Amino acid sequence: MRALRRLPDYWDLILVDTPPTLGYLSLAPLVASDHIVIPVEAHALALPGVASVIASIERARWHVNPGIELVGIIACRVNPTSHVRDVVAQLRARFGAVVLEHSVRDAIRIAEAPALCLPITRYAPMSVVANDYSAVAAELLDRLGDLSST
Repeated sequence: MRALRRLPDYWDLILVDTPPTLGYLSLAPLVASDHIVIPVEAHALALPGVASVIASIERARWHVNPGIELVGIIACRVNPTSHVRDVVAQLRARFGAVVLEHSVRDAIRIAEAPALCLPITRYAPMSVVANDYSAVAAELLDRLGDLSST
C-alpha cells in the first residue's frame, strides 16, 4: 500500500498481478485496490478457487476496504471442448453477469511471449489470443467507466 501511495497521480489504472494462492502477496492488493478481476482457468478443478477468492474479497470489504469491487471473472485457456463449455456455463450460472462475455482461448503463444518479455499483443499481435486479450481489456474498461475522475 505504501508503494502504491508513493506513485505519482500519472496513471488512471494500475494492474497488480498476484500469485494464484491466497497468501500474503495476494491479500495485500485486496487492501490497496479499488477493483478486482479474477482470471480463472476453464477447468472444473478451478471453480472452488473462484468462490474462495470472492469470499476473500468479501472479507476484505467487510474488514479493511469497503470500496473494493469485483469487476469481472475472465474464463481463460478456453478451448472447444464440451468440458470447457460446461465449466463456462457453470461460471455464468453461479456468478452471473460478473463473468465477462469475452474469454481468452488457449494457445501456445501465451506461454511463448513471457520468455521474450513481451505482452501477447506485441509478441503475436495478429493472433486470436491477442484479439481475445484486447476484447477482454475493452470489456473491462467499459465496465470501469471513466477512470480519469477517480
